[in-house]
Amino acid sequence: MKKNIYLLLLVSMIIFAGCMNDSNDIDNNFPDETEYDEQTGINGSTELSLYTIDYDTYECVPTVSVVESESEIDASLIVDEVTANFKEDVVIEDIIENPFDVVICFSDNAAPVKNVSEEMEYSMLDCIAYSLLDNLDYCNEVYFRSNGITYESNYISMQNDEPYISK
Repeated sequence: MKKNIYLLLLVSMIIFAGCMNDSNDIDNNFPDETEYDEQTGINGSTELSLYTIDYDTYECVPTVSVVESESEIDASLIVDEVTANFKEDVVIEDIIENPFDVVICFSDNAAPVKNVSEEMEYSMLDCIAYSLLDNLDYCNEVYFRSNGITYESNYISMQNDEPYISK
């Protein structure tokens, strides 16, 4: 019986303390709508749905990248955001945006064309391609090139007019 009284007393104190909390004193650590920090871009930011590599399984996993809302959402920005998450050094020579597709031209001497395993190469290409298709409404196909004309590595060979992926 004594135990129940102590428990009831404890629960009453917790409830009473909760009722005494003034909700105006809560600091939710989120800036006011009128505040904008240009360094962090907290307000006025846009979320991009991207893919990155799970280095344990070599699978593409969805992630979110936050960019300033003033940033132009184009293929270059998306590819930069995706490759920034890779451990490997990816060298992009050119990005060509056409009315219905995007062409990414990689260096012949860097990842994903060189110095990666077959699984890693496919994962890197998948992450870039899926991110472009998800974020660019006009993009229906993604093409990759490694020597300006075709994409050719130790594991993958594609012709100039062969898309890596299509919607």
